Amino acid sequence: ISPHLPTSPQAAALAAALRSGCMRNLRSVSCLDNAIGDDGAAALAAALPSLPALQALDLRRNAVGDAGASALAAALPAARELRQLFLGGNAVADAGAAALAAALPRCSTALKEIDLLGVCPAARRRGVGVGPAAEAALRAACNARRVRVYLRHVDVTRCSYEEPPPAVPRKARPLMTVPSFFRRGQNVRT
Repeated sequence: ISPHLPTSPQAAALAAALRSGCMRNLRSVSCLDNAIGDDGAAALAAALPSLPALQALDLRRNAVGDAGASALAAALPAARELRQLFLGGNAVADAGAAALAAALPRCSTALKEIDLLGVCPAARRRGVGVGPAAEAALRAACNARRVRVYLRHVDVTRCSYEEPPPAVPRKARPLMTVPSFFRRGQNVRT
């Protein structure tokens, strides 16, 4: 499912449909790049126990903050098959990261990846982000469970790119060299 949900009420409607039990075999939910916010994330978190086969939940770039991340963290132990949780590009800060770290020991061993890469631009302007203490706690919890965690944001606006030097044309070489005694016009003595 990859809906374009403009607001959290539509996310709540999706969560109600997911809780109905008619999608028990659903393996992936992607609400990438929508504005569901904390309320929508909490509604989707409440639907996690109704999705026993869910393996990936993608909520990147959805204006989810600490409250939404905490609601998801509380629901993670019920998501027995969840392998990937994508929360990058949101406004998750210390409290949300700490809630995720606290929930990890109760989670299934199926969980292998948590993505908190980047912070949404509006949150970055307010100075929101995962601080060193919460980052250390989350990394320690992930390392204990062998879960990959992605936390750092790479700012590509400050990277420089240089064109590679032009390739120097090479002289064409034959695919196979013929020994001199097989060349025309030469006598071969045996």
